[in-house]
Amino acid sequence: MDQKIRESYTDQNKYKLHLAQMLLMLSPSYYSNGEPLKAIKYKQEVLSLFDNTPLKYVINIPDVYVNLAHCYLSIGNIGMVKEMIQKASALSFCTDREHSNLLYPELAQKIA
Repeated sequence: MDQKIRESYTDQNKYKLHLAQMLLMLSPSYYSNGEPLKAIKYKQEVLSLFDNTPLKYVINIPDVYVNLAHCYLSIGNIGMVKEMIQKASALSFCTDREHSNLLYPELAQKIA
């Protein structure tokens, strides 16, 4: 049933934002309760909802990538942490690593 509801939401653009907001509210709860893989799953779902659509500018996609980086850091996947920071930086119009480190200092320190 849950999957059918989600599919009906993704079929209609007007509901994508509501679904994304719900997923973004759930994700930190899973992360806080020691379930980073579920948090990652929900954040990735948000990214897929807005991929290649102008709606991606409605929510703060760079923040989603930064939050994903924190989730990946918690499970020790440094490669994905770096990838998420690069994607967040690109969407934040960062031109170099130094600028990125200024935007996301807490992650820069942990992966240095």
